[in-house]
Formats: sequence, structure tokens, C-alpha cells
Amino acid sequence: ITASVYYAYPHWSPLQTTSYELEAVKLIDQTTAQRYVVVGDQWILFAGQMFVGINNPRAFYPSHTSILGISLFLKMKNNPSNETLVEAMKINNATVAYFIIEKPRLGPDAYIQVVRKAQENGLQTHQIFYYQGEEKLRIFQYEKSSD
Repeated sequence: ITASVYYAYPHWSPLQTTSYELEAVKLIDQTTAQRYVVVGDQWILFAGQMFVGINNPRAFYPSHTSILGISLFLKMKNNPSNETLVEAMKINNATVAYFIIEKPRLGPDAYIQVVRKAQENGLQTHQIFYYQGEEKLRIFQYEKSSD
């Protein structure tokens, strides 16, 4: 528990995890029965580690210092694709992968660009979170087919 709280708290940043980031993490955990992995920025990773724990066999949030986790997020941010989410799923043999982006963290222009590229590349939107009527966070999802 101590390690989860330690990793969940952003020690060096003046920005704090938002309510919609926390709600996104809770939603994923409450609605996903399968093993899953989440690709996101450090605030999403902190929130996930706080709510589902570190080294949880069913729900995996890479450490904010993980080279693999950082590289997956950068790949997804630059060219969001199902292929990168499939790569992320290998981390914990997941059947579902999520990619989370937040407008306040990326900036409005970059956020719109990532959403557009993700849609062009066939990523499915799992959930959109709004705050005071404005879209703030989007969760994309890829699920392995049962073939």
C-alpha cells in the first residue's frame, strides 16, 4: 500500500491528478474483467497505480520511469495505432489495452491531432470525459479478438 501511494503521488510536479483522470482509471478497472494494460502519461500512470496497485497481475500501469512505458506513450502520441497497443499487451499478456490522452496535458491542438490520427488509424473510442461541457480526456481501446 505504501509503495502504491508513493508512486501515485506526483512528487516533483505542481500539477495534480484531475478528477476526470481518477474517474477514467476507476471506470476502466470497474468495467474490465479481463487482464488489461494502460498506456498514458505520468498522471494517468500515477492514478492507476494508486487505485489498482503496483504489479497487479490483472491491471498493469507501467511505472512513470519505465523506458518501455514512456516509449509506448510517445509512439501512441505520435502515431496512435492498434499495433502499438498490441505491443503493450505483451507486457502482461493482456487481452485489452487502453490509451488515454488528456487535453490539458497535451494542449488543445496536439489533443485534436492525436484524436484525428487515432480515428484515421481505426482506434475505437471507449469513453470521453467532459468537464464543464468541454472534452478533457479520451480513452481509446483495443481488444484481442477471440479467434
